[in-house]
Amino acid sequence: MKEEHTAFTISEQKGFSIKDSNEELVNLFQSWDDIHMGETKAGFPGLIRNLFNALEETSHVVISDEKGSMAYVSESFCSILKYRKEELEGKYYTELRDRLMTGSDRERLKEVFLSGTNYETETMPVSKDGNPFIMKTSIMPLVKSEEGITKFSIILHQDITRLTQAEKAIKQLASTDNLTGLPNRGKFEQDVAEYIEGDKSLQRSFAVLLIDLDRLGYYSEILGQHTGDKLTRNIANALVGLNHKGIQIYRYGANEFSILLKEPESASEAEGIAKDILQLFNSPFSADGDELMLSASIGITVYPDQGNTQEAVINHAEDAMHHAKEAGQANLQWFRPSIRTKQKEKLIMERKLRAAVENKAFQLKYQPQIDLKNMAVIGAEALIRWEDKELGAVSPERFIPLAEETGLINPIGDWVLEEACRQAKKWSDEGYSLRIGINISPLQFQKRGFVEKVNAVLQDSGLEPGKLDLEITENHLLRNREESLRTLGKLKKIGIRISIDDFGTGYSSLSYLQRFPVDTLKIDRTFIKDIINNSKDQAIVTSIIQLAHNMNLRVIAEGVESSDMLPFLNARNCNEMQGFLYSKPLPPSEFTQYIKIIPPAEILTGS
Repeated sequence: MKEEHTAFTISEQKGFSIKDSNEELVNLFQSWDDIHMGETKAGFPGLIRNLFNALEETSHVVISDEKGSMAYVSESFCSILKYRKEELEGKYYTELRDRLMTGSDRERLKEVFLSGTNYETETMPVSKDGNPFIMKTSIMPLVKSEEGITKFSIILHQDITRLTQAEKAIKQLASTDNLTGLPNRGKFEQDVAEYIEGDKSLQRSFAVLLIDLDRLGYYSEILGQHTGDKLTRNIANALVGLNHKGIQIYRYGANEFSILLKEPESASEAEGIAKDILQLFNSPFSADGDELMLSASIGITVYPDQGNTQEAVINHAEDAMHHAKEAGQANLQWFRPSIRTKQKEKLIMERKLRAAVENKAFQLKYQPQIDLKNMAVIGAEALIRWEDKELGAVSPERFIPLAEETGLINPIGDWVLEEACRQAKKWSDEGYSLRIGINISPLQFQKRGFVEKVNAVLQDSGLEPGKLDLEITENHLLRNREESLRTLGKLKKIGIRISIDDFGTGYSSLSYLQRFPVDTLKIDRTFIKDIINNSKDQAIVTSIIQLAHNMNLRVIAEGVESSDMLPFLNARNCNEMQGFLYSKPLPPSEFTQYIKIIPPAEILTGS
């Protein structure tokens, strides 16, 4: 080495100069090379120089003494750190990391230099212009004295800054939802696990909220994925905009978000956040010019009270969220142990329901619809029934919501449509001219190709379109009004009759009722059951009948169970009724016997 590069003296070394260090290093290399090569060259001997050339092809080389003072630095090491040799040689290696190294880190490296042990780590030397590098660093003893004391150590560096940055970017990408930019489900589960692991001594609590968005998947299917994606991003932005302290929001699934609330002051804080979220969905969200209504179902758990592992906390939040959906959507539920029992029962029912769909193990029963003026059977409503060997008779109120949640409602709805039309055609061929009413699930009504499906069933069965009456609930017609209007228009063009089911229980938007091409209003049974004694119900039923007649619509009163109701309904010219007063829902053979006693009237058209 050049003499002028060794003028710097480290005061802490108490008289040990870099010149002394270099001379001893060169002498040791010289002696070692003489023995093995028998030749010397200027500077470092031949073998040592060849060795260093090979090392410097792959690494940035530093040689330090037992105190960590750099006796030799390679040109590449100087170049990458923007130092001249004389600025580095003689300085302590640890000085390159002072700004990024803790005291314990420096002490560890000092021990390595003194003990002469092999050591591998990642170091972060800082260049002269302040730019930090990430180096994969290997330290190993190079020369030992006869007493076994390490005189010099070689330090090999490989710049892994870009590799580390790339790995960090990949991890960031892997933990981020591409659509919303929020952390994804994997990151959520990781954060929950890490918070629990870090809590073992601190006893910190946190709350988990799982949010399921009803109808988000439907809008993506009906309006297209592009619109669905915009809607999802708008919802994500609205959730982030709540701006509650201490929360992190994640995209948990296609229709789900999750929230981690660290150290809530009380359970009411988590519930307050949930209520604010529900409030967001009281107004429609815009996407590509459409105003779209959604609702949220939220499940809440708190660690450690309602689960002390990652799996338990998240599973319990999911159970609570599913319970919220079953309770009618647009609400929140806290986890309770009893929910797990209900979830297990639900899984059993789902498994059996799938088998029933596959085997078409359902029955249709038919409830007569009576023309009050002529006291004749004018139609029948087809009602699905399911009886399982183990579960017994399962109410439609139980299995229909499950079918809608799992997507089984579409094959079930198709079967009902096909079977009811086939039966109605059979009755027609036997001389019984009946209108057949079929309840249509909103998911079935909103599915692409629904009109084509109905038309195909009519063609296959041979049933006249005018004898098919599709019953659709008011609320679901009004949720996506423009699309509903288009679908109803196509159905009416075929000649199918349309009834609004459960009228009076929903929005009752008169402006849209005027636009909807419907034929009949069905007054919900909740207004009929107390009609004799309840003056408010009397007023509502009277108003509905008058409204329907003013709009040239027919009216059916559902749930008529006593003869006392008939004078009231007749006095207001209610057109039709159905209920236990005349008959419960009947199997096809019993229904045929019934209409032989009460002959069906001809279908009334245009009224």
